[in-house]
Amino acid sequence: MSIAELNDQVTEHREILRACKVKVEGDTSTPLNTRALKFLSVLDELIETREVESDPHKILGIPASSQVIQSYLYLIGSGLFFAFQTFITSDVTYGPDGLFIPATYN
Repeated sequence: MSIAELNDQVTEHREILRACKVKVEGDTSTPLNTRALKFLSVLDELIETREVESDPHKILGIPASSQVIQSYLYLIGSGLFFAFQTFITSDVTYGPDGLFIPATYN
């Protein structure tokens, strides 16, 4: 069985599970229905956890872990810092009409 077929089956079974959960939520008058609702909720959470483990979110093709996210945030922050520093320390001037006046190097 391929992964695509397995994912289709998981999706189908999860939809059935959620439909049963909705049906049981309507009638929680008996302890059996209350336990069934708790069981279906736990089962739904377990399937969701397995889906996240088998197909994690990705950032530029790399599975997103805390180290990957920290690395990307560091790179973005560094780039913004250096761009801002370059803008502040450059000799860029603008005329009264808002047009750029190139610096003359003698």
